[in-house]
Parts: sequence; structure tokens; C-alpha cells
Amino acid sequence: LLDTPGIAELSATRPLALRAADLAVVVLSPVQGLGPELLRLWHVLDEFALPRVVVVSKCDAERCDFEGVLDELRTRIDPHADPVELMVVAPEGEHAFLDVVDELVLVPHGEHEAGEPVPEHLRDRERSAREHLLDDVVSNDDELLERYLAGEELGADELWGALAHATRTRRLTPVFAVSGMTNRGVELLRDALVVLGTTREKRETLDEGTLGLVLGATSDTYQGATAMVAILDGSLSTSSAIEISTE
Repeated sequence: LLDTPGIAELSATRPLALRAADLAVVVLSPVQGLGPELLRLWHVLDEFALPRVVVVSKCDAERCDFEGVLDELRTRIDPHADPVELMVVAPEGEHAFLDVVDELVLVPHGEHEAGEPVPEHLRDRERSAREHLLDDVVSNDDELLERYLAGEELGADELWGALAHATRTRRLTPVFAVSGMTNRGVELLRDALVVLGTTREKRETLDEGTLGLVLGATSDTYQGATAMVAILDGSLSTSSAIEISTE
């Protein structure tokens, strides 16, 4: 996990991480919305052809406007930004977190969350989000599209697989609603990143040897020089000889 700074003053450190990454996780505030720095970052992600997911954090905040952020994402950045995890404010004011793929409401149980059937008063919003997600996912798969148009119900496992493919090919952008403070929605996000962040095809093709990218280096009086390296192809061991390229 490469944690890159979000502020503009430190944006020069991002390209190194993006070159080594398989997936970008863009974290937004539901209170502040989309700023100019996000638009610049999105352009950089496009330059690197990097798949991405959007995480709307702080969804437990009183002034959280998840739907507003989602609408702004679709209007200004990507019309195919689809919530996989949805936050809905229930009539009594409670913030409900919904798993759109498996059609469950996530209910806290101690330190974890368990999926339960979606209550009737939240059903319409969940169905609307799922239909929007399905439309974008199946449009990239002829077999799934034919089955979907025939009225066949698609299973959660194959939907996750199709969603992963659509994400990696940048046909859509999955959106997740979470709260880091209360841990709401975090478990689903964690599990989804394992599926969606499967390594892309190699960026380089080597006849032999190893290809790596130095992400950062430090120098210490006692330890000497230390470098953090991402291995893009091949492997590295303590006996490996390293050649530094300027290309």
C-alpha cells in the first residue's frame, strides 16, 4: 500500500508511486466535495492509464452529502462512477451502509459488520443503484449483457468478476462509502480491493532478469543508504546484482 500525499505542495512525489501501482484509491470528503486538486489528480491517473476506485470517507458526519458527491463525480469527472457501497440516510436520521452487489445492509456487530436483508424503506434506493451498476458492468461483456437482457438474475460472484474486469479496463469507477472513525463500510472496501486490485499485465516485457522501480531513498549515518523498491517483473534476492538505469 503506497500512501501518497493528497495536498498540492507534495504532488511531485505521486508519479513514482503511480508508476508502480496497480490501482489508485482516491479518497474524498463528502463535506468538501470535489476540488481543483482532485481534477488535476484525475488527469494524472488518466495519463498513467491507471484503474481507480473512489472512497467517500467521513460518511458518519452530520453534513455528509454522499449523493451530492456522487452526482458531482458523474457530472464533472466520470459518468460511469457507480456506487458498490452506498450510504443512505434513513428517515429516522440513521446512516445506513448498503452492499449494492450482494444486496445487503451492513449492520455493526462488535468490531465487525454483518450483512442483513435490506429493509423495505431502503430497497428502492438500493435497487436503483444496483440497476445503474449492472447496466455499466454488463455493457462490457456480451455474454452477460445477453443474459441480463433476457431477464436472468446474475450471481454476486460473477458480478464481482465482471466488475473487476470493468474496473481494470477503466470502463467504470467503483465508489465506496465508509467511515474511518466508526469503521463502517471498511471491511467491504478491504475485501473489494483484493478483488478489484488484482495485478495488471506487466508494464514491461523482459527476456530475462528483473525490473524494479525505486520509489524513494534515505541516507543514514549508521545504516547507510536505503532504498524502497517496487518489483515490476522478476524477483530480487540478497545476492542479486543491481544495475541502475537512467531511462
